Amino acid sequence: VFKFLNFILEIKNKKLRENFYSEVNEMSKVKDYRLELTDYEQVALEKREQQIKKKEKEEIAINMLEMGLDIKVVSQATALTIPEVEELKRNIK
Repeated sequence: VFKFLNFILEIKNKKLRENFYSEVNEMSKVKDYRLELTDYEQVALEKREQQIKKKEKEEIAINMLEMGLDIKVVSQATALTIPEVEELKRNIK
């Protein structure tokens, strides 16, 4: 992208050109793999992360229910809704 911008845009101001190249250099050091993903891939990854977090909450809720804790307490501790916790409870019996 930066090569394309460099080809299309001619930065005549030396100070501005130096700032541009300095910023490009700093951005190229970023190792966040998400920068290389398309918007669709980012949304899919975020959705998958949400599913994993919900699954973890459900596993914790099941453990709490098996310990005999109240549904409301489990709901508050896991941020799952009471109907979600009730469904989990029905499935573990």
